[in-house]
Amino acid sequence: MTIQEYKIAKYRISTSMSKIESAIVILLPIIGLIMLSYLYFHSPINKSIFPGCIILKYTGLYCPGCGATRATYYLIHGNILKAFGFNQLYIAIIPFILYLYVLNMGIKVNGKQLLPMPKISLKFCAMLGIVFIGFCVLRNIHVYPFSILAP
Repeated sequence: MTIQEYKIAKYRISTSMSKIESAIVILLPIIGLIMLSYLYFHSPINKSIFPGCIILKYTGLYCPGCGATRATYYLIHGNILKAFGFNQLYIAIIPFILYLYVLNMGIKVNGKQLLPMPKISLKFCAMLGIVFIGFCVLRNIHVYPFSILAP
């Protein structure tokens, strides 16, 4: 084995995905970038091709996702504080969503998982559900500290 072959063989990157899963993992970021590009140049504040919240339309209540499109608009323009003002929970969970996306790829370097698999218990899922429901309830209380949570 020559030195060049050793360097190539030293880092073997593999994934445990099928061809269909690989295509989806590649297409999702492309579709996301197209949507983000459109959103970058077209403000959702006045009018948007993105749908409005059905829950808000029919009940008048803010769901946990209300304001996420406007938050994304300000986030891609670098205004994190304004984005945070539209949907605090959404901005807080973006890093975790990206982590889980990369984790779902199953990338292995030299046979070892690139990112460690977190242990998700039933208690954690219940707490996450309580956080989402609590956020939904609190952002619909129209009294001062809670009114800050509304988009």
